[in-house]
Amino acid sequence: MGKSLSVLKRTRQSEKRREINLIYKERVKKAKKGIKKLLEIKAGKEELMKAYSEYSSTVDKASKKSIFHKNNAARKKSRMNLIIKKFLLNKSN
Repeated sequence: MGKSLSVLKRTRQSEKRREINLIYKERVKKAKKGIKKLLEIKAGKEELMKAYSEYSSTVDKASKKSIFHKNNAARKKSRMNLIIKKFLLNKSN
């Protein structure tokens, strides 16, 4: 690695961005785990919708900060919504 000032600054910036990106990704993972936990204990519709709302919000915030591409964020939300819908259909039958 070079020792010029610009290279050193660039490494500082990339390290700082990496840490911020990890924080947002961890928030999304934590929200996803919360939904999965609710599915395991067969929670009610209201609890699932509240958890999905939080998950959707965290994914949108990460997308807004360019952690995820907007299409990737939409795909994540869509797949989670599909999982919840299947669970609620099976639960009602």
